[in-house]
Formats: sequence, C-alpha cells, structure tokens
Amino acid sequence: MIPDGAVLYNSRQNEYEIFNLDRCVTDRYYACPNGRVWSEAKQDYLIPNIEKRNGRPKLKLRVNGKEKSVKVHTIIGYCLVDNQRYLSILHHVDGSRTNNRPENLLYVTAKEHAELHRLMRTDYNRYLERVSEIEELNKWKC
Repeated sequence: MIPDGAVLYNSRQNEYEIFNLDRCVTDRYYACPNGRVWSEAKQDYLIPNIEKRNGRPKLKLRVNGKEKSVKVHTIIGYCLVDNQRYLSILHHVDGSRTNNRPENLLYVTAKEHAELHRLMRTDYNRYLERVSEIEELNKWKC
C-alpha cells in the first residue's frame, strides 16, 4: 500500500501531476513526506546508496529498462517542495544531507545558497530569519 501523502515521481519526463489533491501521479516511484522514496513495484521503500564524495543519498531507478542514478533530495524536492521561482538548487536547512524531508529542503539561487552557508557558520539567528524569508518567496501565490 502506498504511504499517506506520497507523491509519484515521473523519472522519465521529470514531471508530475496532482491526483486526489495531495498526490502526484506517474508510474513507479513515490516521493514521501518522510523524505524517502517508495517503489510501487517492490511495495517498499528504496534504500539509497550514500555517495562517498559528498555524503548524499542516491537511488538507482529503472526507466525504460535503463538504470538512472538520482539523488533522493532531487526527487523529494521536485515533488513536495514549493518552487514558485523555478530554481534548481536545493538547500538542506538543518545542514544534514541525509535529512530529505520536504520541510528541510529549500529551493535557492546560487547567491542565496552561498549566503545561507556563510550565515549558518557565523550568525545562526540571522540564518533562520533568512531561511524564513526565502520560504515566503518560494510559496505559490494564487
């Protein structure tokens, strides 16, 4: 059974569509609010490999019979994180590359990303304020 709040990731076209208001539907892999990826074929969560180079969890997905390597935060971010500004860099708010819950991911520009990492080291209170400001910029507005 698919986990509650799961969003299905279309790895072929990197697109998703809303289904039943709280799900995205494509064909095999679901981005879940717990920061994990569910496989419809295996009926279980996929276990990522951790990249030695940078410590990021990565999954090997099968697409049209070919293996494709995708970072977990990319799948979760694409399906579950507000990105009204259509940015491509995802920042881990708590600094942990293995915490891929949607509330820990934030789309930023390259300049904002550098600023956040500087503030994280030098002025944590200002860092938290800046994260809140960027979250507001990223929210979808009707």
